[in-house]
Amino acid sequence: RHAFVAQRLDSAEPAWQFPQGGIDADEDPLLAAKRELLEETGVTSAELIAETPDWLRYDLPRDLAPKVWKGRYRGQEQKWYAFRFTGNDSEIR
Repeated sequence: RHAFVAQRLDSAEPAWQFPQGGIDADEDPLLAAKRELLEETGVTSAELIAETPDWLRYDLPRDLAPKVWKGRYRGQEQKWYAFRFTGNDSEIR
């Protein structure tokens, strides 16, 4: 099994993360995940294999909050999806 993570280009130190993105107003979370997958990787050939049953919420530690995201956010609410890539490698940008 493999998982896709990408190196961030906006960090002086090497930093890695899963592809991610936001949900537009009134957008279905699963459709948003598929849209973000396309936007970030070019992939459309993928099948859903799992999703978190609930939303995951976290707050940043108090000493980190002013330093991360320019201090504009204190945490996030997320829903995670796992997809199986069913296409050819040439599909990936």
